Amino acid sequence: MRRASIPPYKDSLLSNRPGEKWDDIPGLDGYFRVSNFGRIKRMEREMVHTNGSIYLLKEKILAPRLQHSPNLTMKDQTHQLAAHLCLERRRYHFPIRRLVYTCFVAPIALDDPEINIVSRNGNGLDIHPRNLLQIQRNAMMKRVYQRGRVISSFVGKPNTPGVEASLKVTCKPVSQYDRKGKWIRTFPSMMQASRETGIRHGQISHSANGIEPTAGGFYWRHGKRRKWDLEKFLEERRLSFKEKKGMKVTQLTLSGEPIAWFLTLNDAGKALGKSYTAISAMLRGKTKTAYGFKWKKGFYGKK
Repeated sequence: MRRASIPPYKDSLLSNRPGEKWDDIPGLDGYFRVSNFGRIKRMEREMVHTNGSIYLLKEKILAPRLQHSPNLTMKDQTHQLAAHLCLERRRYHFPIRRLVYTCFVAPIALDDPEINIVSRNGNGLDIHPRNLLQIQRNAMMKRVYQRGRVISSFVGKPNTPGVEASLKVTCKPVSQYDRKGKWIRTFPSMMQASRETGIRHGQISHSANGIEPTAGGFYWRHGKRRKWDLEKFLEERRLSFKEKKGMKVTQLTLSGEPIAWFLTLNDAGKALGKSYTAISAMLRGKTKTAYGFKWKKGFYGKK
């Protein structure tokens, strides 16, 4: 089979495809790379076995996960490609189109809930930079409605005293906020919110419980609070993302004294006004120092 006929996400050959370029995945630089075709490469590195022996983990193209999302309105499916990576017993999950966009179109915060990256032609498997579009969540939902892929169902208020009484006892209110954190409306239950907005109950639940930042382009919180600190929520989420997925690194003097700690390599580079690639190279054993300092993975010597 000719290579040109193989979709990039199925291509496991290490050699480059025509026109293929590579860049480090932010936060995992030096360990994993992404190409402008959406292929994911694990870089060669040494590993320590549980018995203490050292072995070489070879360079490899990693197969992405193909995710299917059924559309009940159109009775078809949409497809998305995701990278599920593991480094030092920690797992990282990224939509590959976001990685391609931030590395080859324009830098974005990978955890920013207001930024969504979509395929211009609607094909979730076509994630070449020229086919990717940055769009806000509310505009994305409008796009979905315009394409007829979601039809908002209208259900009126409960029409019997029994249903109303049941809702008061068994359902918890949930509040809806716009992308600026402004209160829009409080619903008696998540199910009622789903019926009146057309947004899936499970998505609203995930947002209200903090599993996902938004649902349908809106923020959701349990209860009837009209005032909600969006900035605090986003800052806590960004910090949590760094703590969970960033590579912690310690800056040391040449004599080995720790002087600073960073949640990510990128933060370390920014603090020095330099690129983090030299720090990454030192951590991989390519150099002995970077920018006049020694560096160690993790928070070394911090009380």
